[in-house]
Amino acid sequence: MKTKTLLIGAAVFAAGYVNALALGQRFVDGYNFCSPPLLGANMSAEAMLATSLQQGDSVLIWNDDGYDTYVFFGPGDWLLPDGTTGSGPMLEMGTGFVYANGSGGPEDNTYTGTEFPGGSKVLKHSVYTLIGSFRPIAGDAESPAYNLPLQSGDAILKWTGSGFGTYVFVAPGLWVLPDSSIGSAPHIEVGEGFFYANGQSVDETWNQP
Repeated sequence: MKTKTLLIGAAVFAAGYVNALALGQRFVDGYNFCSPPLLGANMSAEAMLATSLQQGDSVLIWNDDGYDTYVFFGPGDWLLPDGTTGSGPMLEMGTGFVYANGSGGPEDNTYTGTEFPGGSKVLKHSVYTLIGSFRPIAGDAESPAYNLPLQSGDAILKWTGSGFGTYVFVAPGLWVLPDSSIGSAPHIEVGEGFFYANGQSVDETWNQP
């Protein structure tokens, strides 16, 4: 059940004066750490994940202490974290979520929407925050396009399919890697969600241009 988020295609077309985008993402069996790569007209999980959701799939929303789990039964019908049924969760730009594919095989989703022009988020100290790029870009975590507020002792946790690989920032170009060796910044894929661990004694503010 190795889990890897994969960009499988992109198409751009004109809608009046606004460029509407379509981005494909493959969810393998098991847990996929994601973030919405586009701003949709409807940011509900059911709308954004409409082409992949199957009965028994789940969306997990991080609450700073654990996950709130929403299980998809059918259109408009979800099992909610409190055990009742209702509509599914909303997704937020810049915020990661977990897609639990329970189908036993890969599922393909197509996001539609527009590119979000960046944003801001508070990263609380001594708390893990599940985030993802506000924009549909890929690159290493030190890229100016992400503009993460990296300080010595902060860390990024990436899902490997069976656990998390932890990358601890020491200084520009210098990270402690999951195997305890020293190397460079981790790579972040389009639509990938990851944990940011603020290792400081105060909150940090992330402003992505």
